[in-house]
Amino acid sequence: PGTWILETPEAERRLAGRVPLACLDLKPKSREALDRLAIRTVDDLIGLPATGLQERFGSALARLHRLASGELHEPLRAWQLEVPVIEVFDFDEAEFDATRLLFLVKGRLPRLLGALCDRSAVLTELELRLDFESLARGRRPPRQTELIRPAEPGLDEALIIDLVRLRLDGVAFPSGVVHVELEARGQPANHEQVRLFRRQSRRDLDAANRALARLRAELGNSAVVRADLVDAHLPEASVRWRPLERLGSARPRRVALAPLVRRLLRRPEALPAQPRQVRDDGWLVRGLDHGSVIRDDGPFLVSGGWWANEVQREYHFAETQRGDILWVFWDGRRRRWFLHGLVE
Repeated sequence: PGTWILETPEAERRLAGRVPLACLDLKPKSREALDRLAIRTVDDLIGLPATGLQERFGSALARLHRLASGELHEPLRAWQLEVPVIEVFDFDEAEFDATRLLFLVKGRLPRLLGALCDRSAVLTELELRLDFESLARGRRPPRQTELIRPAEPGLDEALIIDLVRLRLDGVAFPSGVVHVELEARGQPANHEQVRLFRRQSRRDLDAANRALARLRAELGNSAVVRADLVDAHLPEASVRWRPLERLGSARPRRVALAPLVRRLLRRPEALPAQPRQVRDDGWLVRGLDHGSVIRDDGPFLVSGGWWANEVQREYHFAETQRGDILWVFWDGRRRRWFLHGLVE
């Protein structure tokens, strides 16, 4: 018993030779036949001639003989654990309406199909498991399992939802549903099936552009605009609004670390007067709810505009006790602090 550490291959072979055949995965008939021949350990098996094992006991025992004698060597092969594709949902209150259950399934189905698509697989069956609330005297109805199988394996969301609707219409609930599990099972897909699924988008750009056209018709052509970044001296002037004619497909970039986003206010918000010497110790920028400033990064100087209205600002990133990061600046001409944005 326990762990054995062996120094030489020969010591390993001698120890393995003493292993009883009863510990190996052999067919009962083969084990009984070998036992009648007094072949009870791996060493006893190695002593048999290899030529007759294939004919008398089959290929499995012949292969075991080759492995035990060292004639056959197989490298280690990795075994990948297949994690089930499951979505789970718990209701705060028992649900009796099959239509609301259908909408729950509809909301979770894209993630299930997306997980299968990432594995280059298509859906063969969707298992819906329902747990119900307890009846009188604490007796809980048994779990109800519904299995939905499309006619052909695929990733057609509308077809699968229709099958789920038909199945739920025929389900009689003994009590309200409190727990739902959705498990998707699949099989390897061909390249064309996966490519078509990845082309599909839940965003209907044509419908969105029709909605924007109606807004322009009702509110005017300048009602629908987009923000474009431009080179400007002051932060509030670095955005220019341009008319938006059509929405296009999103082209997100892959990043290793999600960046922080600095959101500007439409116009800087004047802050209550506060002595400059206490801004890093006890300064309540946004009141007691946010807490005082615990860290201040800055200043970052912005100056200019001497040809029109001169600007002198010292920008700071002020972190409060609540964890908010505020973008504030000291206006040198007006001699007071302003809140210009927040970092998310």
